Parts: sequence; structure tokens; C-alpha cells
Amino acid sequence: MTSFWDRWRAPRPAAAAAVATNPGEIRAKINQAYDKGRHDEARRHRSHPIITLALVLIAAVGAVVVFYAVREGSFSRGGAVVDNKLAVAASSAGPAIANAAATAGPKIEQAAETAGPRIEQAAAKAGAVIKTDGQAAADKTKALADKAAKPNS
Repeated sequence: MTSFWDRWRAPRPAAAAAVATNPGEIRAKINQAYDKGRHDEARRHRSHPIITLALVLIAAVGAVVVFYAVREGSFSRGGAVVDNKLAVAASSAGPAIANAAATAGPKIEQAAETAGPRIEQAAAKAGAVIKTDGQAAADKTKALADKAAKPNS
């Protein structure tokens, strides 16, 4: 019979597990435990590639701002330089985008014109295949129906 205090004591191990005494076994178990730990930590610390890219871009912008701040002697003058460069880039990007859009329209129309006859030919071939397969299936169904309707002679 167990006493009142035995209920809250930690259970005693029934029998000690066999301990490996072979150095090769010990090394293998250590390596296995090490690999399992590395795998578990790698799974815990997974990161998303888009978040990583965003952080790298933010760090690059910060590095550029700090560079201009050091070069110009203060953050306000460095920020003014960055603002000026962004304004120049924005003003030159607008016409470049408009030019790309203007040249893309005719190229898309030309591609559609050259692809049109090919698409029509492919559709005609597919329609012919479907029509012949459909007619063959209808003929086969009719033959089976006629055969089932005739009494066995």
C-alpha cells in the first residue's frame, strides 16, 4: 500500500535503460541528436522570401540615406540630395513609360494579326476532329441500339 505522500512524488524508473559503451554507437547517437536539433531549429526559424527581400531593400535605402548624410554633413542636406535624385528619376521615368506603352500597342496588334489565322486553323481542325468523333460515336450508339432492339434469332 502506498502512503499519502507517495502520491505526489516523482515515479521511480522501473529499470535503467541500457547505456551504450561502444564509442562508435555513442558517436552515432550524438551525431543523430545533433542533426535532429539542427533540423528542428531550421524548421523553427524559417523565413519568407518576400519578407527577406523587403528587409534587404529597406536596409539598402537606409544605407544610401546614411551615405548621403555622411557625405553632405547632415541628414537634412543628405535628405535633400536624395529627394532631388528621386525627383529627377521620376521626371525621366514618366516619358520612358509612356514611350514603352506607345510602342507596345502596335506590337501587340501585330502579334494578334499573325496569330489569328493560326488560331482559326487550329479551331477548324479541332472542330473537324470533334465532328468525326461525334459522328462515329453516334453511329456506334445507333448500331448498339439496333442490336439490342432485335430479338435473338
